Amino acid sequence: MNGVTRPTCAPNAWTADPSDPRPSLVLRWKRPQTIARLELGFDTDFDHPMESVLMGHPERAMPFCVKHYRVLDGTGRVVAEVTDNHQTRNTMRWSEPLLTDRLTIECLESHGPVPATLFEVLVYGPGN
Repeated sequence: MNGVTRPTCAPNAWTADPSDPRPSLVLRWKRPQTIARLELGFDTDFDHPMESVLMGHPERAMPFCVKHYRVLDGTGRVVAEVTDNHQTRNTMRWSEPLLTDRLTIECLESHGPVPATLFEVLVYGPGN
């Protein structure tokens, strides 16, 4: 909520409780919002990059990155689902904008045995 995408001198992310079997982040508004685009920023561990294709690397994907997630609207309808994510930034655009008072981001699986983490959630209306 502060506009900073990465941790700086303090934690700056949403991280699920490691014991939560189905972690989710819920965004709520007092009135329904028209949403045309959603951008999610995942933790691909910029502090531990995959060095190079010339060097071997033990991970095929970053363990901290959320692999499988779903986005639900206020009625519980799945409006987006990604099952094999490995990228830092995911952008969803809807041809017909959503009208909802709530978005739920369910983080169903990560690439490693670590809690789900989101560094950034950006929600845009039509024309943005």
